[in-house]
Amino acid sequence: MYQNAFEKATAGKMYGYNKENAITYQTEDGLVLTDVLAYSDDNCYVIYALGPDGSEAGYELWATDNTDVPTSCLEKFNEYAAGLPVRDVYTNDCLPE
Repeated sequence: MYQNAFEKATAGKMYGYNKENAITYQTEDGLVLTDVLAYSDDNCYVIYALGPDGSEAGYELWATDNTDVPTSCLEKFNEYAAGLPVRDVYTNDCLPE
């Protein structure tokens, strides 16, 4: 079973950047979330996700292939997330059977 969500997403600038480096999502129920791009390459993104109230939340690693995440991506994620709790948002357990 797949789960769908419809969200309005807009690009924005945060932390004094001149180029868009953030995505703000508005969910169907009105919740507003902002994710800031900290790092990207062809294989992954390191995202800084803010809490719904704008509070500090933590880093997420978004990989193009969750079964073969390059070492460079893991190293970059660990560099940004050092000392912070890590949570799994998506794992192989999320895949449909």
